[in-house]
Amino acid sequence: NDTVSKINLDSNGLEGTLEPELRVLGGLDELILSNNTLQGSLFSEVTELKTLAVLDLEDNRLIGNPLLLFVDMRSLVSVRVSKNLLTGQIPTSIENLDQLSELFIACNNFTGRLPTQIGLLQHLENLLVYQNVLTGPLPTELGNLDLRHLLAHENQLTGVIPTTLFNNLNLEVLQLDSNQFSGNVDPAIGELTQLVDLRLNENNLEGDLPVSIFALNKLEHLLLGNNAFTGQIRDSFDLFTSLEFFDVRNNQLTGLLPPSLFDIPTLQIAYFSNNSFAGSIPSNFASPPFLRDLYLDNNMIGGSVPPIGPGQLGQLTEFLLQSNDIGGIMPDSICELFSFLLEDLWADCSPP
Repeated sequence: NDTVSKINLDSNGLEGTLEPELRVLGGLDELILSNNTLQGSLFSEVTELKTLAVLDLEDNRLIGNPLLLFVDMRSLVSVRVSKNLLTGQIPTSIENLDQLSELFIACNNFTGRLPTQIGLLQHLENLLVYQNVLTGPLPTELGNLDLRHLLAHENQLTGVIPTTLFNNLNLEVLQLDSNQFSGNVDPAIGELTQLVDLRLNENNLEGDLPVSIFALNKLEHLLLGNNAFTGQIRDSFDLFTSLEFFDVRNNQLTGLLPPSLFDIPTLQIAYFSNNSFAGSIPSNFASPPFLRDLYLDNNMIGGSVPPIGPGQLGQLTEFLLQSNDIGGIMPDSICELFSFLLEDLWADCSPP
């Protein structure tokens, strides 16, 4: 039946297995069966759907490695099979899918390396491979693409983050956290001026943080914690207008806390814990109206805690100051927050 071009049965309570009779729908362009409880492996006859462009099987209980079938379906533009029970490796023949713009295989049990042939998929914009068991380095050939989203977090990827990756000048989301990347981050990362989400936390990265990172003023999330970064945080957040989450905890950073960070009106979370920051707390630290968590503990910060004005820190729930060189008396304006707002204040306040 060539008259049916689209089937969308998302979230319809479908159970059981996919039946090969679907192959009779030779004119099918889109097959969307996501968010059901389909089981078993994909039937080989799916390759007879010669015009299929969009295949969405996310959030089911499918098994096996359907990628071995998909590589013969050259019309595919979007493949979404995340959140299943899929296994096996990404085949090198993935290069056959030269029309592919989306490949979503996250939250499965895929193993092995990302094949270099992915770099031949000239139309690929969105690559989601997070929460698998992928190993080895990121292919340098990813630099041949024009990616918008690369989400590869929570795998076992190793090696240096390739400089060629930063050729993807339209990249908006880069999440490489919770892997085993090592070495320095090349300053060329500063070329990614469209980034809104950068997550390199929980790796083995080292060396000075590239100054160029602090020019990425479209960022909403900047997560660099749990590495071995050294150097200082440049006080150059003046052009940031949307940053919500800033995390550099558990590194080897030195220098002063950047006052301009606290001038960002959208800031909600700032983690500086377990570094070697010195100096004093910036006098404007209470300026962000939505600041919720501020972790300054386990540094070498001195001076005293600046008082806050009426209405400031109205959203604050956690404020950690312990294990520093802070002296003086905690301002009453801070201690008063503890009585009705703060869930976690690690500082000395006199009993009421």
